[in-house]
Amino acid sequence: MSKGRVAFAAAAVILVAFAVVLGFSSTSASAKTLVTTKTVIVGKSPSQPVAGKPFTMRFQLWRGRVPIHIARAGCQAQIGTGPRLRVANSGNDGTEAFCTWNVPANASGKTFDGVVATDGDNGVRYFHGFDLPVS
Repeated sequence: MSKGRVAFAAAAVILVAFAVVLGFSSTSASAKTLVTTKTVIVGKSPSQPVAGKPFTMRFQLWRGRVPIHIARAGCQAQIGTGPRLRVANSGNDGTEAFCTWNVPANASGKTFDGVVATDGDNGVRYFHGFDLPVS
């Protein structure tokens, strides 16, 4: 190897080392952050299910930390290992959805288990499960 090639290789190694140390890359800074899309519970009324009372859960679809459009939403719940509860009321205004269930009077001390689901405009479905004590 000639002196010119050795000097060129050494300069290239030093340049690459500086680029790594200083954080240069061909990827933009915003592309380095992985943005996730998920269903997020934004409210419960009351704060936990109460036997014999209605329970409402409000939720949104978020990309990163920003709410995005919900094309469709749905909910399922049950008390412990019992049968599914019928959804008493539900709705979706495009940004926030909700579901309301009537919690059975004999559910005290059991768990209120279920899932809420949202579909984005791209047709992908996102789920959020929950397991709440019934008082």
